[in-house]
Amino acid sequence: MLTLRKLLRACFANAALIYLVASFSVLPALIRMRADNHRFLEEAPRSPTFLENLLLLLAQFIFVLPVILTACNGIAWWALRAGKRSARVWALIASASLLLTGVGLWSIDFYVNSRFPTGHPPLFAWIIGGHVLVGIAGIIAFTSRDSALTDSPSPRVAGDGTHKYLDTIGVIVQVAATLWLVEVYTRWGMQQGLPLTHGLASWIQWLLIIGLVTVLHEAAHALVGIGVGMKLRAFIVGPFQFQIRRGRWKFEFHPAQLLAFSGAAGLTPVDPDISRWHEVAMIAAGPFVNLLTGAVAAAFAYSAPDSPWWFLWESFALFATVSLVAGVVNLIPLRPDGLYSDGARVLQLFRQSPTADYHRVVKTVSCTLVSQRRPRDYDIQAIRRASVHFTAGREALLLRLFASSYYYDRHLIDEACKSLCDAERIFHESASDAPPELHTSFVIKGFFVGTDPAYVRYWWNSMQSKKLTNLDQDYLLAKCIFHWIEGDIPAARDTWNVGHAYLEKLPDAGTYNYDRDFYAHMKQILDATPESQAIETSESAGPIAEVVPVLASE
Repeated sequence: MLTLRKLLRACFANAALIYLVASFSVLPALIRMRADNHRFLEEAPRSPTFLENLLLLLAQFIFVLPVILTACNGIAWWALRAGKRSARVWALIASASLLLTGVGLWSIDFYVNSRFPTGHPPLFAWIIGGHVLVGIAGIIAFTSRDSALTDSPSPRVAGDGTHKYLDTIGVIVQVAATLWLVEVYTRWGMQQGLPLTHGLASWIQWLLIIGLVTVLHEAAHALVGIGVGMKLRAFIVGPFQFQIRRGRWKFEFHPAQLLAFSGAAGLTPVDPDISRWHEVAMIAAGPFVNLLTGAVAAAFAYSAPDSPWWFLWESFALFATVSLVAGVVNLIPLRPDGLYSDGARVLQLFRQSPTADYHRVVKTVSCTLVSQRRPRDYDIQAIRRASVHFTAGREALLLRLFASSYYYDRHLIDEACKSLCDAERIFHESASDAPPELHTSFVIKGFFVGTDPAYVRYWWNSMQSKKLTNLDQDYLLAKCIFHWIEGDIPAARDTWNVGHAYLEKLPDAGTYNYDRDFYAHMKQILDATPESQAIETSESAGPIAEVVPVLASE
């Protein structure tokens, strides 16, 4: 259901944008209509009847409807994005408005086709179906009182170079600049006698061009990153996601990102001390390519009259509009939906801020995927500095889990246990929406630092209550531990064998070698446990450190 709500949030955002564009078109017509109605009422030989007044009012309401739908859907999107208490109410209002609009459009369409049977225009059928479908889905998804989205962005960190008002200004600039440029090139094209696309073809053109601009932006990041020695591990464009899984590239389709119109290039440095200017070049490559290709496309559009590509002029003009606006807005320090813009990331590289420390930590962690560096090589000083400022949310949770891995890999069990306790506290206070895969850290580390069996059982059951899709080596080890805790030694050994076979297929990298140490230690425990021996699993059982030797004791 959470995936559906995320998709609906994107639908509200796109509906608000579409009806905002429509509002700019209908408001001048509404002003002219009101003037005509006023003149009609003054010149009428008799007073208008109640029905005539009602019809005139209804005609004006139809022109006001885009403005109302813009407001309802825009507020619903903003409330869901910000995690406001009123988000559920506004989501229901937006859903109901779309459903009623769809029903109204269907009624008009049915009446017109019954009087003038010309068939259903394809675009009109798509519009009606989309309104009705989103409206019904929204009412179903947000009827429950606990249906608010739980993935609202983490609190903004002081010194990250962004501001909530700047985020709002960025959205306004992006929308206003796009609408203005579309109006400019449309008027110019009509003066030149060039063809314009309409209906369904127009929307397809928009989708394809936005997708192409995103691909070029992320490809620029990827190519420059590879050129300066980074490793590409993910390439995402909207719902299409290519990521390295089990050492191989895998493709996944995420419908919740269908209308996100965003992308990402996951690049990992082999050396965490990579040159700052190399990082700047990689980050700046995306906006630079947008500005460059946008300027080239604008030149092609301007030279389209009397040229062989005259019939593609609108595609070039629209590409130039989307690409130029995206390039400029990306250079502004923004944090939309909890993700930093390229401009914000470049700014953070040159500022000594908590966010810079957090990015330093992420770099050192990601290096373990492509080098022989292990968790014991994490920058613990950067982790400590960032942890002072990141006290809530997913980032704070990850920092504590990174610290526990660092300490455990250095055989500092007391410090690892303390960091794990801090991570558990943050999880319950502000990060319960963290991916279920993170539960395996609590199961595995909790077991090896010697916590009570009830602790391990609690986190295993908590993970099982969520939708877990990545059944990797960590999950299989956690499952093996759970079977051992429950006294099912044969099942624990079978699960260990499956997990070990999975792990052996993974690359020879630091983080996977760290996992191999866990598996080797678990193998010692399984070999020392007779198959017929039952493990004490009562809630009153003492710490399992009495029967499980910790790694530090070796």
